Amino acid sequence: MLPPAEERRAQMLYFCHAAATLLFNGETRRSTGEPAEDLGKSSLAAYRSAWKDFEEWKFERGEAPLPASSTDVARFLVARSDLARSTLKKRRAAISFVHRGLQFHSPTESPAAQLTWEILNEKKEAEGAAVGEPATSEEPEMVLNKGLRLLRDRQEDKSDRAERAEEPVFSEEALRYVGHETWDVRDLTADQRAVVPEPAFELGVLRDRALLLLGATAKLKRRELVSVRAEDLLVPKEGLSEGGEGVLLVGIRRPEGGFDRALKLCGSNDLRYDAPRAVAAWAVAADLRSGPLARSFTPQGEVREKGMSAQGLNQMIKRRARQAGLPAGDWSARRLKESP
Repeated sequence: MLPPAEERRAQMLYFCHAAATLLFNGETRRSTGEPAEDLGKSSLAAYRSAWKDFEEWKFERGEAPLPASSTDVARFLVARSDLARSTLKKRRAAISFVHRGLQFHSPTESPAAQLTWEILNEKKEAEGAAVGEPATSEEPEMVLNKGLRLLRDRQEDKSDRAERAEEPVFSEEALRYVGHETWDVRDLTADQRAVVPEPAFELGVLRDRALLLLGATAKLKRRELVSVRAEDLLVPKEGLSEGGEGVLLVGIRRPEGGFDRALKLCGSNDLRYDAPRAVAAWAVAADLRSGPLARSFTPQGEVREKGMSAQGLNQMIKRRARQAGLPAGDWSARRLKESP
């Protein structure tokens, strides 16, 4: 027979397990009034497996998984930090689902748990970006300083443009049929400048500088920023200086097809805040000839064919804001484009 304290703990562990089992079996309704099975069989199965991992992690310590504290969640995520980011995300979502379903406050919503999640996201992205190598034989200084000229040379190659399968192809002829907006990097605020990292010949830095400067300079919405395509970048024939500065035209497409407008990005003699050169350097270094400009990285640090998600974009912005000493929680694509 167990001592009274041990018996009470065993009973508590049993009831926690039984309560979660009832929830996953659809016999308990969430606070929203929706049955658990409305999540869909695949999502429910994934949540069940993820919760079981957390439950067993707590059981190993002789602790009840319900209700969990923010410290429990933070420690669990750190303990499982070797898992893929998508798997960690599912673990976190499952913990929240069970707590809300059984009328407990979700510990994943606390500042401590959210900060741990953001730090792990930053670490995962940094690990992936660190091993990638630019896909160009050009010298780093040439790409960073004269990427516009390299991009223009590529565009003048007719065979290269013919390989682009997406239509319509952005061209100087197309400019006659779309509206224009002119943007100057000199209009950036101090905070917008602060989140932009120093130029470096690394894929992670090249991508982040391009997206941060494009979004902040042209005041693009999150949907517009992740929808910009590499084949919709155009370097005009005139305007390139010997130093590499110049103008970049960016076509913004409508969701239903065709171009909504063209952005004219004016450069700067300060390389760090030169949006045209930053965008061109990323496109050249990553060899982006078509498809999304905003790309995520594989766990090995290679550039994916698939575009970056809106959530991934916001995570990147928060990470760069934190590195700049700014409150990461205040930053997103919306905050990036705000004027003073």
